[in-house]
Amino acid sequence: MTDIGGRPRRRDRRKRIIGAAAAGAVVLGVAVAVVEPYANDWWVTRNACGGSLPEGVLEDLGAGRADDDGHLYAHEETLDERLGRYRCEVNDASSGRGYRFRASAYTSRDDVERRLSDDFSGREPARLALPAGLPGYESQRGDLVLTLDCPRLGEGGSGKPRKLHTRAQIPGYFGDDESGDEPGIGSSYDAGARAAVALANKASENLRCGAETLEVPAEVTRPEPVPLEETAGTPCAALARAPLTREDTWSVQVRMSKRAPVGSCLLERERDGAESGRAAEKTEVLDLTAFHGDFSEGLWKAAGREKPWVSGTEGWATARCGGTEAVFRARALGGDGRTPVLSAGEVRSVLADFAERQAARRGCTQPQVPPGISDSGPRG
Repeated sequence: MTDIGGRPRRRDRRKRIIGAAAAGAVVLGVAVAVVEPYANDWWVTRNACGGSLPEGVLEDLGAGRADDDGHLYAHEETLDERLGRYRCEVNDASSGRGYRFRASAYTSRDDVERRLSDDFSGREPARLALPAGLPGYESQRGDLVLTLDCPRLGEGGSGKPRKLHTRAQIPGYFGDDESGDEPGIGSSYDAGARAAVALANKASENLRCGAETLEVPAEVTRPEPVPLEETAGTPCAALARAPLTREDTWSVQVRMSKRAPVGSCLLERERDGAESGRAAEKTEVLDLTAFHGDFSEGLWKAAGREKPWVSGTEGWATARCGGTEAVFRARALGGDGRTPVLSAGEVRSVLADFAERQAARRGCTQPQVPPGISDSGPRG
C-alpha cells in the first residue's frame, strides 16, 4: 500500500510500535502522511508530543533543510508508566527516515543512572550547562538534557527524590565542536531547547513525576565566548585573576548555571592566522568545571584518590551541597599545544578560587582544596 504521494506506507514502523504497546507501553499517538503535505504538516504539528510543542519550533528545526520542501511525515508517541519511560519523535518527509525532533524521558533509577554514567565517565565527561538558566546540560554528543526532581514518585534507594531525566536530540547538532557554524544550527538549537523544555513538562505529567513546571523560554541562544576581562562579574571570575600573559588575546566560554548539575569555564587563546595565511583560530588552554550530583562521586573515584589533589596540570577539589557531593576540576590544556599555560601551583590557586566561588553560589560547604602539589597524577 502507498500513501497519495506514492511512497510505501511504513507498515514495519506501525508493527514495531504496536509490539511495544503489547509489552507495556501505551501508544499515545501515531500519524503517517496519507494526506496533502500542508494538511499533514498542520496535523503533525498540532498533535506531536501530545500537542505540547511550542508554536513554530518544528518549522525552525527544519531551517536550512530541503527534504521534500521541509514537509513533515509522521509523529510517534509512546508511554510506559510501569517502566517510567516516555518518548516522542517527529519525522521528516524525506522517505520518513529522518527525524525533525526526538526526545525520551525516564524516571526509573536504573535508566537515569545508566544515562548519567554514559555522560559522566571517562576523560571527557559532559561539562556544558544549558543556557537561559535551564536545569540541564549538553551531553558529549550534543543531546540537550534536563534533570528535575519527581516529588510524587517518592525517594529512590539513596533516600533522595527520584529524578526525571529528559534528553532531546536536534538534527544536525553534535555539540559546539563538531557542529560549528552550519546553516540553520542557531535557530535549530533555540527551537530544540524550547521543545525540550516543553517535552520535559509533558513527560512529568505523563509519568506522574510532579516536577516543577518549567517556563518555556522565549529564546535560547548558544552562548558566544566573551573577552577575559569581561568575566569579572560572571561565574568564571576566577579566570580574570589567573596569572596569564597580557600580550595574548584571551576569551572564555561561560557555560555555568545555578540550576544545572554541571558547568564549565573554558579559557581559550585567540591566535591571528594572518602571518601564516590562515584564518584566526582558538586554542583551549584552561578548563574549570563544577560537577554537582551523585554521579560526581564516580568521577572522584575514577581519579584514584582519597583526598583532593593537584599534580602537574590537573587538580580536583570537593564540597557538599545540600547533602550531595560536588566536585571541582581544573585542567591546564596547554598554551601552544606543548607548554602548559600555568604551573601546577598556579593551577591550584585558580582551582581554589573557582571552587570557593562556586560553593558560595550553590550554598555548599567550604570546599576541600589540595594543601599543596602532589608528586604524582591520578592513580589507576
